[in-house]
Amino acid sequence: MDVVCAAVPRLVGQVILGAALAAYEVWLDHEGADLPVLLEAALKELGNGFAAGAQG
Repeated sequence: MDVVCAAVPRLVGQVILGAALAAYEVWLDHEGADLPVLLEAALKELGNGFAAGAQG
């Protein structure tokens, strides 16, 4: 297996972990926030290539 290809699963895992951590931190900062909703939004944004965040 190519070393570069072997790094891809780790990269994907780290990116998803970062999205989850960002959602968790927002949840901690905003009383009454819904963590599952924040996680879903973060992962959707990631899946869309941050298109919504770039628009405003």
